[in-house]
Amino acid sequence: MPGIEDVVRQIIVDRLELPISADDIDVDAPLFGAPSVGGLGLDSLSSLDLLGGLSDTYKLPLEDIGTEDFRSVRTLADYLRKHGIDG
Repeated sequence: MPGIEDVVRQIIVDRLELPISADDIDVDAPLFGAPSVGGLGLDSLSSLDLLGGLSDTYKLPLEDIGTEDFRSVRTLADYLRKHGIDG
């Protein structure tokens, strides 16, 4: 069974139609950092799409998510765990 980080990485690839595999995403890489420095290069529009994917998958209202929760796949997974999601 995939862990939360694996599911979040797959949501990122699927929702944003990235030309990479989910396994290529480092769970600690900055979501908004430039690809040249190891980030995914997401912008505000892609973050909304990602939030939609997380909400659809986990059936959680995500209006209380903060920028500190949106730094990396790991921080998103930690946010989900804090809200009762375990995998």
